[in-house]
Amino acid sequence: MKVGIVGGGLTGCIIAEYLRKKGASVTVFDSLEKMGASKAALGLIAPQWIARVEDVDLGMEALEEIGGGGLVEHLDFEIKNPVKNFRQQIMRFNTQALVYGCEKRWDKVVEVRNQKTLVFADGDEMTFDIIILAAGIWCNAFIPELALSGKTGSTLFALASDNAEVKNKIEMYAPFKQAVSFQSEGFVHFGDGTSVKEYKEDHLKRTIDRASRYGNLKKHYAVTTGTRPFSTCNPNGVFKRVGKTLWVATGGAKNGTILAGIWANKLGKMI
Repeated sequence: MKVGIVGGGLTGCIIAEYLRKKGASVTVFDSLEKMGASKAALGLIAPQWIARVEDVDLGMEALEEIGGGGLVEHLDFEIKNPVKNFRQQIMRFNTQALVYGCEKRWDKVVEVRNQKTLVFADGDEMTFDIIILAAGIWCNAFIPELALSGKTGSTLFALASDNAEVKNKIEMYAPFKQAVSFQSEGFVHFGDGTSVKEYKEDHLKRTIDRASRYGNLKKHYAVTTGTRPFSTCNPNGVFKRVGKTLWVATGGAKNGTILAGIWANKLGKMI
């Protein structure tokens, strides 16, 4: 089975790795050499976050299957919210290791022809048995009726050696907004759970302020931004067959990691 995946972010790479382990010949295409929307993903899967997601077991099964070599870890977190404080172990899937490590071609896809052929900006073409569009909001370029919209947010990365006071913590600082900070393999990660349609510099300033206030982050070395796709039909992403050999698979408002695992497992059973 020859599979072409358009989109080398979190969803595309998880699907690619799972199908590869199932014996498919997979090629991932992404025009952004340093990735696209998924570079800000933290990869945490907390039970309370995925409570309303269907088929979670399928997603966990797929992530565990492709999670060898240190991609899956279990971290102990302090949870702080207005109701009560408690400790909880949370699974983290190392999205960055997978996304950066997944083999890709940096060709820009400009057209999907006859549901089986990808046409590139330089005029070249490649034909596949199955094509999967996993490019987030950029799937609109191929199927406008999807009408996906996007919101952009930031994640801060830092060295643990510069931030000894950072603990693994999730703290609710506003309704439906949580500051997440944790250490893993010598690095610190922080996200404030916010995203906006029009991303501006003041949004980043607020994220940095929250990193200091709620995460005890003193110094960071990198800021990454990511765009979450939103569907008016389904807040938990889009997964649909749009032709005999053409599929669409995107993340949603949240829970992109577990959703990618679910889509990967379902595709593995269907194709």
